[in-house]
Amino acid sequence: MTDQEKIQYINYMQIKDELDNVAFKGIRLKLDGDYTDSHEIAAMCVFQEENDYMRDYQRDGTGRIAELNFDKVKRIGY
Repeated sequence: MTDQEKIQYINYMQIKDELDNVAFKGIRLKLDGDYTDSHEIAAMCVFQEENDYMRDYQRDGTGRIAELNFDKVKRIGY
């Protein structure tokens, strides 16, 4: 395993662990509008170099965070 692959794996595990904890608290996870799991989101955020993702926190009627959405962000060239 190369150093770059090790770094990617560590980043993947950090994001996945964070999202596992979020999901454990009952917060639903979405990727580009579709419900998914921590593995899929972490893999897309770390291994898909052509895409960037922005977090979007959605609250329920009581103000509690109900969903954590990851939305693809388009890059604008300069």
